[in-house]
Amino acid sequence: MIKTILVVGGYGVFGSRICRLLIREKQFSVLVAGRSLAKARSFCKRYGGTAIHFEREADLVEQLALLSPDLVIDAAGPFQDYGRNPYRLAKAALEQGAHYLDLADSPDFVRGIPLLDDLARAQNRIALSGASTAPAITSVLADHLTAGLDEIALIESAILPGNKAPRGRSLVETVLKQAGQPLEIWRDNQLFQAWSWGSLTRHTLQTDTASSLKGRWSALIELPDLRLFPERYNARAVKTRVGLENPLLHLGLWLLSLLPRFGLIRNLLPLTNSLMATSRLFKPFGTDRGGMFLTVLGTRKGRLFKHSWDLIVEKGDGPFVPALPCLILAQKILLSSQSPTGTGPLSPGARPCLGAFAMEDLEQALATLPASYQTVRKETPSLYQLVLGDAFNRLPLPVQTLHKVQDLAIFHGLASVKSGRNPVAKLIKKIMGFPDDTLEIPLQVTIEKKGNREIWQRKFGKNSFRSIMSRPSTAKPGEQIEQFGPLSFLLALPVSEEGILDMVVIRAYFLGCPLPRWMTPISDTQEKLDERGRFHFSVKISLPLWGHLISYRGWLVPGNQPLAQMSKDEIP
Repeated sequence: MIKTILVVGGYGVFGSRICRLLIREKQFSVLVAGRSLAKARSFCKRYGGTAIHFEREADLVEQLALLSPDLVIDAAGPFQDYGRNPYRLAKAALEQGAHYLDLADSPDFVRGIPLLDDLARAQNRIALSGASTAPAITSVLADHLTAGLDEIALIESAILPGNKAPRGRSLVETVLKQAGQPLEIWRDNQLFQAWSWGSLTRHTLQTDTASSLKGRWSALIELPDLRLFPERYNARAVKTRVGLENPLLHLGLWLLSLLPRFGLIRNLLPLTNSLMATSRLFKPFGTDRGGMFLTVLGTRKGRLFKHSWDLIVEKGDGPFVPALPCLILAQKILLSSQSPTGTGPLSPGARPCLGAFAMEDLEQALATLPASYQTVRKETPSLYQLVLGDAFNRLPLPVQTLHKVQDLAIFHGLASVKSGRNPVAKLIKKIMGFPDDTLEIPLQVTIEKKGNREIWQRKFGKNSFRSIMSRPSTAKPGEQIEQFGPLSFLLALPVSEEGILDMVVIRAYFLGCPLPRWMTPISDTQEKLDERGRFHFSVKISLPLWGHLISYRGWLVPGNQPLAQMSKDEIP
């Protein structure tokens, strides 16, 4: 039996790809719908299907009753702008006995679809929101990559289209509305404020059968995964990114995003026409190769692992990737007996499109595109594990925990601080931001892993300073570098048989130039357990000619907890 599928926005960038995929299936009659009947007819003349004039603001029930679709797919958007009644189309489709899918990329829209769950169940129909790259494909990948891991430290994904990929107006407006706006991301089991189109990073995508995509820029952006994945995977951190291949366009948008970020304008939407015109001018300066990745950092039996999946799509076919979930789900919903993996029909109800199909379904769909992908699972020891080698295993568990950060972790505790009385000590205290001498001050330590480095931010009350830990290629086993601005120190890290970690300064450098021995600090630093089984640190720094500079000691436990919230037995 032929099934009728109505695709609203069926001649748009992604809707047209959905229609082209569905038209190939002889069991489907595809209605290509939208406000412009002329555009719909132009598409159908080239690819097939039936052109339909469809007005979202008109009587939806009447229009759907005339068309009698078995499945309605909303590929129009932008879903962030659907107003006070965002689920009108979904509700009308269910009331008329049709299943419903959409390509929503708005976290609020996708999370809100369960409002229609009772209706969907009563009608014995399925309504899935976010049947696109995120969260439909990303959740399938996350299911695949988190398998076998005991704890999930980070799930990070990025969509990196080629410069020649088409950019529909609704997609451009979605990005411009977000760029430079506050963004809440989940890190270390709590919400942190970031900035949309901020946190610039570069990536290289690799597969065994295609040349790599090198140095692609990406920036943070809000996608449904940010809200859905922390709970679904009990993940400590989730990041979603997107990028433009042309560096001038990507970095130019980052510069423009500073305008709303600093309150100079409300958002970048007024620049839509200008930026779309600029994008067209730059279209020749790039490739038709795009891709995406999803990476999971986690632990298995106490060991650290990185599981990643890279996809590279050739010949400008990247926009077909967001269309694949609708093809897979249309087959599963309307032709369940012919589901590629034989997983059977989906259960009725309205919900976000999470894990709605199997990895095998995705791989079979990708086989129709000029695409290659690769999954890599490897153990990724922490900086201190690499530096210490087997000696790391002699450290007590609380000390190991502090030195096994995969993304970002916060520790809190109490410390005492004492400064030297000589002029050099007073100068260093001022430069470093140490507090006045105290026997008890709240301490917060934030450790962030970036590539092969760890950034340590120490906050004593209101005073803070930071350093960067790294392991240069020339370092011997048991050695690492700690950098404080222009000063850096080569440290030796011996571990005693009792599990006490010492830190000894071997050499000091200023702007990379070695300092003489009389200017090299003497460090008496230890990390161990205290009598309550907590991570305990003791740091004493002195200079050969000047004596005592600074010393501080105390304890730390995982988590971000103000002193006022500590239980009495935590305060010594």
